[in-house]
Parts: sequence; C-alpha cells; structure tokens
Amino acid sequence: MIEQFISYIEYYIPLSKDAKNELLRDCEIQKIKKGDLLLSMASVCDKLFFSCDGTARSYYHLDGKDVTTWIYVEYSLFTSWYSFYKQERALENIEAISDMNVVSITYNKLQALFEKHPDLERFGRLEMQEQIAFVDKMNHDLKFLTAKQKYDMLLKMYPSITSVARLGHIASMLDISQETLSRIRKHH
Repeated sequence: MIEQFISYIEYYIPLSKDAKNELLRDCEIQKIKKGDLLLSMASVCDKLFFSCDGTARSYYHLDGKDVTTWIYVEYSLFTSWYSFYKQERALENIEAISDMNVVSITYNKLQALFEKHPDLERFGRLEMQEQIAFVDKMNHDLKFLTAKQKYDMLLKMYPSITSVARLGHIASMLDISQETLSRIRKHH
C-alpha cells in the first residue's frame, strides 16, 4: 500500500531510491473502521494521510449539526491542513465513512524527509500549490455557483462520490439542503 502512496508522489516528481526507501521505512499502514475518527478537533493533527481505499470526511459541529467540509475518496492525500502545518489545534474532525486502508506519516518524519531529500520537498511544494489553488477555486465556486452547478462540478471531479458518501454529507459539503440535492438528483 505504501507503493500506492509512492506512485501518487511520482505523479508529481521522480523520486530517488533513497527517498523511496525512507518513505517505506517512515510511513505506516493503518486499517481504519467505518465511524472511527482519524482526528478529533480537540487535538493537533500529527499525520498526513493517503487513502488507499475507502472514504473519509472532515466536519465540525455548528448549532447541533454536523457540517461536512470535504469528502476524501480513495487515492486522496488528506489531513487537517491548518492543524498539520501550523501544529495547532484542529478546526475539524476527520472520520472514516467506510472501512479504510490509509498510509500515514507523522509531521516530524515528513519534515525530516523534506530536509534530507530535495525531491520530496519539491513534491511538498507542488502538492501545497495544488491544494491552495483547489481551496481557492472551491471557495469561489461554493459562493457563486447555483446548487445544480455545485453538484455538477462535484460529479465532474468525483463521478463515484454518490456511491461512497451519504447524500446528507454531500449536501452539507456543497452548502445546500438535502431536499434541494434530492430535487437536483431527481432531474439529473
């Protein structure tokens, strides 16, 4: 499974043999059960995750309701980005919404690898550029697109999302009501 994570990295950059070997040494494989928390808002996020299979969601509580901020499908790199890179208390929970196999690496081990291997540091920079651009675009789209446009955009990015995530989580993530999402899906 760590090889899947290495393949993900090598989509961005070629990795040296030493960097691959150290990733194999420093990463761990975790089997996560549906409903388990990978991160609680009460803690500092110390791990970067890669989903080999399964699905997770990040969420927080607001006025007695769960608000889903994102759904991570298989082959996704995810963490609580703010908490992980600032090493401050998380703003969200991360929960497995199916059984999952994830590869994880701790903050300190990743930073040490970045220091030692310029190729991995380059991957980190490229991944962060992509994450920042993605978040910027999503913030725009969630504010200015219609509910149907939001749903269409999500399906274009993740065609199988409706088979791996509950509609309530999807509606919350898109900031639309579940009733509106049901109407959109009915006419889709």
